Parts: sequence; structure tokens; C-alpha cells
Amino acid sequence: MFSAYYPKRLSYILTTKDRADFLDNALTQYRKLVGPDDEMIVIDGGSRDRTRDVIEKHKDFVDLFLSEPDINSFHAQNKGHLLARGKYQKQIGDDEVYYPEAIEKAIQVMEEYSEIDMLVCGGTKERNGKTYPMCAPQGVHYGKHPEDIFRYKGASGVAHLLRASSLAKYGYIPIHGGADIEFVLHYIKSGAIVRFCRIRLYHHPVFAH
Repeated sequence: MFSAYYPKRLSYILTTKDRADFLDNALTQYRKLVGPDDEMIVIDGGSRDRTRDVIEKHKDFVDLFLSEPDINSFHAQNKGHLLARGKYQKQIGDDEVYYPEAIEKAIQVMEEYSEIDMLVCGGTKERNGKTYPMCAPQGVHYGKHPEDIFRYKGASGVAHLLRASSLAKYGYIPIHGGADIEFVLHYIKSGAIVRFCRIRLYHHPVFAH
């Protein structure tokens, strides 16, 4: 079966450009995330800083590095999805924190409920020194209506865990507009099974730049 093709468990797709210090810190942190059956993919938009030096430093850990111009980070993410070999795929940034135990719980949910195409998880967002919870209220049947992504926080790309085989049915990330939110909206509207899981998966600081 197509869904049984993937030789890896989870593909992490990290996008970056001209942010070598962020990338170095991120890869150091993400070593705790990647298990023996997972893979780390780094898609770079053609950096002109020390990005290649950082990749060389972490070459024992990075399975695939691609560096070339792209339109934006969503274009880069789609390249990663097309190259990924994981049964599940997770977009990550170079300035976020992810919690290994939460990743494992999210995968367990996807394994137990094989009908789920996209799992949206909870987390926190930090802006101007203040931290905000990104979580749907308890008891909400998230994913039944497109309006859910506007009623409840948490639809941003840092929260998604995708079943790779579902990408063939419902498509990849749109590369313009509010792409990550539009991505969830499209999946719900198209009939995909999208669910919210009350797991604190990430912490996402929003920087001034």
C-alpha cells in the first residue's frame, strides 16, 4: 500500500535562510527530537552567511541539506515534503522549541487513530515578553467546520503533524497569503480528518525582525 511505502517514521523539515546562529542553536536542540527511525531535512533558501559551516558541524545529524533560492518559506517547506521519506512529516523552524515527549505523544495519537490526516497540537507563543497559550478549549470538536481555525488558536504551521500519505490526496502548502492557516482551512474544507490534540508541543517566540 502507498501508506506503507515510507521507510522513515518522522521527517522533520527545517527551513532557514541567512540565519546561521539560529540554525546552529536549533540543530543543537533538535538532536533531542530525532530518533533512530526519523530524519532531519534542512531546506535553505540560498544563504550567504555561515549556514554551510553550521551544516558541516551537524553533518552527522542532518540527513539531507538543500540550498537554493526559493520564493518563501512555504515554497521551501513543500520541497521538504516532496523529498521526505517519513510516514509522518513535521515542519519546524530555526527559532522554536519542541518537546520530545510531546512529539512522541502526538505520534501515538496518529498511530492509534489512523483516519487522522492532520493533527493540530497546542503550544505557547511569546511576543513582547508575554506568553500566550495556543490551544482549543476542552470538549471542542475541532476540525468539523472551516470556521474552527478562526474560533480557536493554534492553526499555525508550528502546530501541524501530517500523515504523509494524505498529502497525495489533499495537496501541499499554498505558497502565498496566510499559507499555514490556509493549509488547515483547505484540509477541513476538502473533507480531510483534522483534529486538535491538547498536547503542549511547542514554544514559538515571535521576534521583532
